[in-house]
Amino acid sequence: MKHKVLPVLGLAIFLAAYSYAAPRAQTVDERIDRLFAKWDSKTSPGCTVVVIHHGKCVIKKSYGMADIEAGKTIDEQTLFNVATLSRHFTGAAAASLIDNGAVRLTDNIRVTIPEMRRVDPPVTVQDLIYHTSGLPDYISVWKKAGAGDAEDTLAMVDLLADAELLFSPGSRFAVSRSDYLLLGLVAQRVTSASLAQWAQNAVFKPAGMVHSVFCDHPEGLPAGAVGYKAKPFGGYSKAANPLPRIAGDVGLWTNILDLAIWEKSLLENTPNTAGFYDLLQRTGKTDGGRQIDYAFGLNVEKYRDRTVFTHNGRANGFSAGLLRFPEENLTVICLSNLESFKTAPFLKKIADFYLGR
Repeated sequence: MKHKVLPVLGLAIFLAAYSYAAPRAQTVDERIDRLFAKWDSKTSPGCTVVVIHHGKCVIKKSYGMADIEAGKTIDEQTLFNVATLSRHFTGAAAASLIDNGAVRLTDNIRVTIPEMRRVDPPVTVQDLIYHTSGLPDYISVWKKAGAGDAEDTLAMVDLLADAELLFSPGSRFAVSRSDYLLLGLVAQRVTSASLAQWAQNAVFKPAGMVHSVFCDHPEGLPAGAVGYKAKPFGGYSKAANPLPRIAGDVGLWTNILDLAIWEKSLLENTPNTAGFYDLLQRTGKTDGGRQIDYAFGLNVEKYRDRTVFTHNGRANGFSAGLLRFPEENLTVICLSNLESFKTAPFLKKIADFYLGR
């Protein structure tokens, strides 16, 4: 009897040791929580993240505070200023006009913005879309002019009209904030409506994005998250928007619910035409034929041998990033109300959970 008990006892000890050495694998939910554990705090700004896979919203997570002083936490409905990710939706508003024939890619922008100086070759609509305009950055021009208060889009146009081009339009790719500022103005002039109104009618409302709005005046700011900047020696301060009357390059307020709806509409190619969705994915070329890996507000890159449409931007106390894998029907989006928050590394780590790394 003693000889039989010892092997059984040894097996029990072995199984107990094995179970201790092989803990349960973490779920994707738990791994994402671990990534953002630092921001799961009542004393700091934070972020919200969404994962859309095959048209379904498989992850919605929120961490930290939308308003530290008011004790308001971030949730899936919290509105964020998405900084320069706004360009993708200004591009979509322009794509709608191009698709219905109201604007052509080859149109000289002076047709709708005659205030701009005459140059040869002219700056065209596609130069704005693909950042081949040669226009200097409006922030730089504004600062050189003394950085006046309460500047709006038209004031920036007046400054840009007197500025020298950095290179001949169409000859090279160089990102300039001025391009999507002016692209938004083209949409306003053609439609005789504000960018907020046109984007609402042509992009947001048809897709079902009921919370999204472009805002180009401080009085109309939605009740969203407060933007913060990190203090040098710890803590956070509220960030002021030096140009609250600018929209196009920036100025979009939205949340992860609406962005998930947008990604689903891209996958299903509804409710707009196939031509509209084709435009949004179309990259450009310089006049010399050099490929431009950029498409209507998003960079087109490679990640783990897969094509990815992406953008990461920061402005006025906010940070936003998007990573879209069209072949995998996978999109990861992260929004934060801390300007120094770096979205790109988080987006890639989350994507790795689904790409089978």
